[in-house]
Amino acid sequence: MPKFLALSGYHNSGKTTVGTYIVAKLSEKGYKVGVIKSTKETTEETDKPGSDTFKYRKAGARLVALFQRDRMTLFIEDMPKEKDKVFTLFERLFFDYDLVILEGFKEWRDVPKIWLKRNDEETLPEGIENIQMVAEAKDKERILSFVEDYLGVQNNGDIKIFVNDEDIPLKPHLKLLCQNIMLGILASLKGVPKIEEVKTIEVLIKR
Repeated sequence: MPKFLALSGYHNSGKTTVGTYIVAKLSEKGYKVGVIKSTKETTEETDKPGSDTFKYRKAGARLVALFQRDRMTLFIEDMPKEKDKVFTLFERLFFDYDLVILEGFKEWRDVPKIWLKRNDEETLPEGIENIQMVAEAKDKERILSFVEDYLGVQNNGDIKIFVNDEDIPLKPHLKLLCQNIMLGILASLKGVPKIEEVKTIEVLIKR
């Protein structure tokens, strides 16, 4: 499971500047980093009206993918409304990542945040929860050091089970049991890497 960390602050506080710096430095060190940027734009603004993907969405397709040679863009119409279910979607999309940076998301109280101030005189906003660090964009090296320490306490070996898109909590002994059962099954199969080389396992069952 990845660690999630939000870069929050007012407009022009340097969120993208700091975020791209962190992504570049961590990527150089071998970390797998993802980014989710919050925006007030609608899909009509992010997808060109009249394009083929736009036409498919208007026709009623609930999930449309634009596949290019170097990337794929997803347009998901059935986004859940509840924040906890949206976060569950994030966890599933970025399951094997080390870190996911959320740019914005200041109202999401459960997400740890670095609050970026535009200047020394700017006061912290009221009602923003889970602020782990306050800095300015010029402090990007100190911010990077904080993020690396934050990654250092990452818990490995996590297991997630989703039933009808609902995250089902598991106690530690059940997580260990599920892991051992799956590793035992894989050990008996041909074409599977050595067990010590297995990093992630994904099982999907549709009934």
